Amino acid sequence: MVARAAKIREVMLSPKLLTALRTLWRFYHRKSSIWLFPSNYRKDRPIDTKTVWYACQKVAQRVGIQKRVHPHTLRHCFATHLTRLARISAPFSSYSVMKT
Repeated sequence: MVARAAKIREVMLSPKLLTALRTLWRFYHRKSSIWLFPSNYRKDRPIDTKTVWYACQKVAQRVGIQKRVHPHTLRHCFATHLTRLARISAPFSSYSVMKT
């Protein structure tokens, strides 16, 4: 994934999510776009950040989350869970120290 300033960020995908994304790509991929989620207006561009923001709001509302949820919130939650998991499993891993 390419973020701001062309910084590449890699994220882990569960096998279930990878299968779902591959299915999405096969069935909905438009030949005119290289993006997995292309813009509805310009096929040479990815979806707008506001589209992702609105999707987060909609899902949070649908599942009954009262707090404000943003895509960046999900990133922080993911990082927090990874850090906690690393601290719990660190004594059992081959790494002796986990830097955060």
